[in-house]
Amino acid sequence: MENKPANSATKAYVRRRLCISPSSKDSFSKNQFNSLVAATQRCINNKLPFDDLSAYKKLKHMSSRDVEAVQKLIKNTIEYIKKGIFQPEKYTDPKGSRFFSLLPLAQVSNRHVTLTVREIIALAIKAGVAIPRPKEDKEGKLLFHRCFYLRKAGIRLNFAARDFRYTLTTDGYSCCSFMEKRVKKKMKADAIKPSRVTAKVADSIVWGIDPGLHSVFTAVDQQGTIRTTSANEYYQRSGNTTFRNSLQRLQQQQPDDHAFVEALPTLKTSNLDDFMRSVAIRLQNLDRMRRFYAVLPKWRFKRYRSKQQTLNEMSNQLIGASRKYHPDTMQNHNVTIAFGDAGFSAKPGTRRLGGVKALRERLTADAMASRGRVLYFKTDEYLTSQVCNTCSTRTLGNIK
Repeated sequence: MENKPANSATKAYVRRRLCISPSSKDSFSKNQFNSLVAATQRCINNKLPFDDLSAYKKLKHMSSRDVEAVQKLIKNTIEYIKKGIFQPEKYTDPKGSRFFSLLPLAQVSNRHVTLTVREIIALAIKAGVAIPRPKEDKEGKLLFHRCFYLRKAGIRLNFAARDFRYTLTTDGYSCCSFMEKRVKKKMKADAIKPSRVTAKVADSIVWGIDPGLHSVFTAVDQQGTIRTTSANEYYQRSGNTTFRNSLQRLQQQQPDDHAFVEALPTLKTSNLDDFMRSVAIRLQNLDRMRRFYAVLPKWRFKRYRSKQQTLNEMSNQLIGASRKYHPDTMQNHNVTIAFGDAGFSAKPGTRRLGGVKALRERLTADAMASRGRVLYFKTDEYLTSQVCNTCSTRTLGNIK
């Protein structure tokens, strides 16, 4: 694209010019250099002289050589703007560049997006959602917290312009958030008193859970009540079966496109010629690949929602009221869960179903959020005497 004469200097242009000028960036601290860039840009765009350094607290100790270099830069830039010949070159430095892929491939990673208060209000208006306009920055932060429920994530809010940078990603259909993970405190051996745990267990319903090869879990309490979720039920309700059948149907409806995608040369090569050839093939058949991959993000999003609902249902079968067992009764009593065959070993000897690990994580999270109402213990039927229940590692000898 041909450059057109500009009427003002951008911050990136001023920063690049100051980096290559005699007033080197190394002679200033980071805060001082940022102040110098802002002052230089203000003088250029407002056609002001750079004489009174007392107006800039961080630039009071500039040397005469640096001041002359900045004044020369300001003077020349203002003259170029007046004559209509100011055409700065377009750069894509790391701070101003955005990398993205032209290929709608299934393995392309999500791209970062930035949402401000103004943008989220505009999106809400288009969606027909009534959101009050915040008058201050604090109200804007609370608005984001209410919309995306970031309160539990531990996001540190330091600057208004950088609060939610790189926290939201999208694949074109769904949107997910990247959040900072809190450091888990290691539980000491004497953090929980055995007498306190014994009293809670005696006053609660104890569920013994055992995962299997044909069922995600089977739970039994003291009264002999059974709760179970089979593998077929889990895969059907979580959307895996629907996703697999839809993908097979798509491959049967578009056999030529599927065969073409399967025969594409790989991009993971150290040979530059092979890599450029693979890229050229993808660019030449971009419409064909887009037609095949267009519906996959939508299907993945539906599968994700179904999986979360299924995990919530399985957890409620033991902790609260579920749709499958007593949907009208809300259980608020204390619950103790003993997850048998927990698999402390790094290399488990038996094959696990896909929902077992997700169920363990959901039960752990629900127990932490229950404020002591739910106790969760990991047990091993064959190595109980050798596994420490506090650190979850096999460190003890075989005690008989």
